[in-house]
Amino acid sequence: MPSLGILGKQYPHMDDPSKSNGQESSPNGKNILLVEDHDLIRQSLTELIQRHTVHQIVASTGIGREAVSLAVRLRPEMILMDYGLGRGIEGIELLKSLRSAAPASRIIVLSAHNHHQRREEVMKAGAVGLVSKSDPPEILFSALDCVAAGLSVPGESVAKHNHNGTLPDDRLRGLSDREREVLRLVARGLTVREMAEKLGISRKTVEAHRANARVKLALENCDGLRQFAREYFGCPDES
Repeated sequence: MPSLGILGKQYPHMDDPSKSNGQESSPNGKNILLVEDHDLIRQSLTELIQRHTVHQIVASTGIGREAVSLAVRLRPEMILMDYGLGRGIEGIELLKSLRSAAPASRIIVLSAHNHHQRREEVMKAGAVGLVSKSDPPEILFSALDCVAAGLSVPGESVAKHNHNGTLPDDRLRGLSDREREVLRLVARGLTVREMAEKLGISRKTVEAHRANARVKLALENCDGLRQFAREYFGCPDES
């Protein structure tokens, strides 16, 4: 099984996500078809995305031809596709088949290889971006948010690590999980009220996490925090 930095942590057992869960996305979220052949990775990705983003996995599969059939039937707004399924149609062939089956679906490719050539290859075939499997979860979340906003995945998303694959700013290591979540939502431009609703906490708690993050990152004001968040998470302004 390939190593996946985006899995990050261990999560509780989930029901098998290989069938559609029948749930609708939130007003700000998008429906996603997940294509990944490793059961554990598929379950973990589903848990990560549904717990930490506004988006909804509506179906998932590890078989290329089944993915094409699901794309035709469900017309998902986004498709998160592993490049190397290891059996049946995969890679560029699968990407092109999905594009043909669901032209309106925006496709993000997950790959164990994050080199520039692979990204160019999938972009030419119709994907809106590539996320490396060695990336931290925040990069995947940011990629989903960017694509949901009608943008492409920033090309630098796979280059935000040094040669050891570590995070670019050691100050981020001092942030709590909740502070990182707030920082990611700051990057998306959400208001305090919207962040509170998204995270299920009070506005005062959001403001406290935001203030703590600003202090830990040694930033002078909220504008500096917003700029830092956008630069780190790689999701540019829609303007």
